[in-house]
Amino acid sequence: MCPEAGTLKVSRFTIQPGLSNSVIVAAFHGIWVGGSIWSLPAEERLNITLSNWILTKFWPPAQVFVKVSIVILLRKLLGAVTWFRRAATAVIVFVVAWGITGLIGNIFQCWPVQYFWIKHIEGHCMEGQTTFFIIIGSLSTVENVVIVLLPLPVVWRLQMPLQEKIELTFLFTVGFLVCVFSVLRIIQLKNYHTDDLTYGSALSLVFAILELNTAIICGSLIVMKPVFRSCVETLRRGITKLTGWSTSDSSGSAGHES
Repeated sequence: MCPEAGTLKVSRFTIQPGLSNSVIVAAFHGIWVGGSIWSLPAEERLNITLSNWILTKFWPPAQVFVKVSIVILLRKLLGAVTWFRRAATAVIVFVVAWGITGLIGNIFQCWPVQYFWIKHIEGHCMEGQTTFFIIIGSLSTVENVVIVLLPLPVVWRLQMPLQEKIELTFLFTVGFLVCVFSVLRIIQLKNYHTDDLTYGSALSLVFAILELNTAIICGSLIVMKPVFRSCVETLRRGITKLTGWSTSDSSGSAGHES
């Protein structure tokens, strides 16, 4: 189940923008989230709100690049199965459509657009603003769950030892951590309001960053099965040295007693 070099290049090409975007968002949001924006000078409030508007545009594309990268890799690994290949293609199309919708909604959530960061001009933000982002976040969570579960039926039909199936299943299901952070982010979105972004959206931003970067790690784990097996063997040797017990010793003792 080793992916070809061409597939890795395509997957790396799509995941790199996602990684870059996640670093930008994490670095910036780590500076100012948590406190009330109204405790800051007016000029700083404007700069932070404008910067927030700009940088939140990186989140939907980052999600799309990371998810598409993972699905492309899975499609190459398991694409010999017709239904999986078609399902993976459908997931890619849906994720891209979701990303475009989320990005457009994010850009035009207030009208005129600059009303988002300049509140003293005439304008308004869309009705159901929080509901929109909860729906977008919920769809993202559904995508995460589908991507995690999609390869499992194929893995368990492969002609390989049970241990390898379990190892692969573990690698794929680590992705449920992404789903956990996604759900936590949705829960925090109820506090989203453009009047006090630094306070109301603090935790949702933290969980968004965790969700995105955990997804990047999970995407990397797919091609790191040898590393995983090496870690397992190292752990087993460490336990053996610590306890003085080994499987062979146990077998030998059992045979001696019998």
